[in-house]
Amino acid sequence: PIDLSDLPRSGASGEAARMEWNKALVTAHHAAEAFATLRNRGFVPDMAVFAASSGAALALTRAFPEAVLLGFADALPARASREEAEAAQLRMRACLAQSHACFAFSEQHLDSMPPLLRRAACLLPPAVDTDFFSPEAAQPFVLEGQSMEEAELVTVDLRSVPAASSRGLWNLCAGLLAHRPECRILMTCAEAHVREAAQAMAQALPHVWQERLLVQEFKSLHEWRDMLCASAVHI
Repeated sequence: PIDLSDLPRSGASGEAARMEWNKALVTAHHAAEAFATLRNRGFVPDMAVFAASSGAALALTRAFPEAVLLGFADALPARASREEAEAAQLRMRACLAQSHACFAFSEQHLDSMPPLLRRAACLLPPAVDTDFFSPEAAQPFVLEGQSMEEAELVTVDLRSVPAASSRGLWNLCAGLLAHRPECRILMTCAEAHVREAAQAMAQALPHVWQERLLVQEFKSLHEWRDMLCASAVHI
């Protein structure tokens, strides 16, 4: 059972918080049906690792009581109102409270845990799969049908509209395109609206420069690795 007594009871703030909880419960309902199907087919996991922000985690204990449950604290919604953030906190507490162990990937995520859980949680250090992310494992990176093995490739990771619209960044790119005729620039964008902002900025460049600049959305992990290994500089 989930106690909703801590949620705001009236007004727009209370409604926003209740909508946040409702989304989590709907997700948990659908997850419970999916877990039941798996169990009926004979699948019972030895261990389940889940994000505390996912409503699906609320269905894990009843679905797989035999499994060891490991929960990790992830980021709360960045643009949420105070009331929605409080509801998300309650959901995270409900999810992590059922875990046999919980951990966090950063100090910020660890601090977002309730004090009782925080004392027992483990902070995991940053880690990189060096077997996967290595030049030896990479394949030749191809951009618009052309191999980038011998090219002077500069790649830029854009994660927000302000980054995609940065005058300093575009001045840097213009300087590279103007003074290094062999340079190619690839901008990868986290989301479609970030890509659209970058493409709008690129339209201000001379056409001959635009031919050596490409803006696209996030690539697959393998392509991302190959791109990094082919880059002379990554921003």
